[in-house]
Amino acid sequence: MERERERPTPGSGLWGAMGSAIGGVFIGAAAVYVGLRHRPDPEGEPTNTPSADGATLEPSSSGSDRSTSRVAVVRRVERSLVDLMIDEKPAGVGVIVDAEGTLVGAHEVVAKALLGASGSSGITARGFDGRTFAVKTVVTDPDADLALLRLVPSSPEERFDSAPIAVSMELAAGEELVAFGNPEGLPRSVLPAVVSAPARMTVFEDPKLVGIQLDGSSSLGHSPGPMFTFRGEWVGVVRSRNATPEGVPFAVPAERILAFLEAMTEDPAPTSTPEGGQDRGATPRRAQTLADAQELLGLEFDPDATSVVGADGTSRPFGAEGALVTRVRTASPLAPYAPVVEDAWIVELMGREVRSLDDLGPPLARLRTLRQSSESDPMVLLTIRDRFGQVLELPVMVH
Repeated sequence: MERERERPTPGSGLWGAMGSAIGGVFIGAAAVYVGLRHRPDPEGEPTNTPSADGATLEPSSSGSDRSTSRVAVVRRVERSLVDLMIDEKPAGVGVIVDAEGTLVGAHEVVAKALLGASGSSGITARGFDGRTFAVKTVVTDPDADLALLRLVPSSPEERFDSAPIAVSMELAAGEELVAFGNPEGLPRSVLPAVVSAPARMTVFEDPKLVGIQLDGSSSLGHSPGPMFTFRGEWVGVVRSRNATPEGVPFAVPAERILAFLEAMTEDPAPTSTPEGGQDRGATPRRAQTLADAQELLGLEFDPDATSVVGADGTSRPFGAEGALVTRVRTASPLAPYAPVVEDAWIVELMGREVRSLDDLGPPLARLRTLRQSSESDPMVLLTIRDRFGQVLELPVMVH
């Protein structure tokens, strides 16, 4: 006898369907959870992973995390930056380019200081660690708005962190850079920048001066400051905006300052002489110094003077307090100051102390080399002590 087929009890299909639905929900939830755990970054950018000791790992050079890379650049170069101060107020940002404290800033900052009521440059530098250093002006390039300065170390053994120099002509359009400045007096502000064009001509008053056209922060060009690649290399100085309504910012490439650096760090080449003489070749050292002083500064000295009578009536030995100026020539760049400079002692030139006439030789020789190698007229700072004992700093434009 055939077995009677079982009939499904009412409601058994409904319970089965509900069980399948609940199982599907759990499986779907698990899939979503796994997908969230393994989803890529929405921007396709790598994320930083804390190391075992809790420090954040540096992004790789091939990563595209621009903001993190910019932070890394700031951390890499900040020890080579200083705030240039006038009357204890930030006036610009400078960058240290060698361990001896050679500093690149803006001519604009030096000019502002010289126009101060004190008659002294009065520039100081505040370092990364908050320490303040005296600053000596070596030479400036007014056309490019660049200045070569020198930090006065707290001890002869002190050395400074410095930034490497890059060739700006290797920049590519679209490359991102990091600039520093003091817009609205806010010290050491980080300003993002992008290279719009690596080499623009006729954008400055000097037609030979190449400019790096930039795009980026609206604060760019409102205060002078250095500019770096993402590798931490100093590549130029943001100078100013042009006269267009948009105010496009431009930077002066680092190559412009290299002639100044080389002239200040390399020993000047001696002049040749038919007699095969020594001590600068053509003339003895002192005679060469006198010739350089006349040619470059339009100043004359009396190398045979043994003493000079000061304003107080006392006789001082010649050379004991510097180099005594006996005459300012009519064509001298110091002619406007002739009444003050004549019978005054030169005590410092280009940041170098002058204790005698012979001490003028090295800075004058470097200035001669610089004028021959540079396309612009450099400006140097001359410090004198006048007949009344007052110390004055005078800017000298060397033509």
